[in-house]
Amino acid sequence: MLKDRSVWKYFFYLSTFFFAFELIALPPKSLLESVLIFLVALSLLALYGYSHQKRLGQQIYWKINFIVQMIALLIALISGFLDLLQRQITFLGTITFIIFILIAGFITTYWSYGQFAYAFRCDDIWRTNTTRKAQ
Repeated sequence: MLKDRSVWKYFFYLSTFFFAFELIALPPKSLLESVLIFLVALSLLALYGYSHQKRLGQQIYWKINFIVQMIALLIALISGFLDLLQRQITFLGTITFIIFILIAGFITTYWSYGQFAYAFRCDDIWRTNTTRKAQ
């Protein structure tokens, strides 16, 4: 997708800023919210590792983490869709919702690609020799 790491670094820092802001403004009120915050924090770690080309732990962990993240995302999408079906919304509400879903979908896809690339496509990071020569 994008090979330029500076774009990914900006995306990581922007994501971290919004995560910290949301965490301060809206602290978790339930166990489920705490678990979701933990999953987002793990995502940020993967995004950091990808953007800065840093090895964090073992590659198998990040592969499993990516799969868990995608299952959690699927559950969130299904529950959100079911919640939407139970509500009666106006036309304007529907348009707003569609725009929100498109924007959130783009950001989530971008975010997920960073995690995927870190877990599955960055073989140079995961080599057993952690010292890399400058090119």
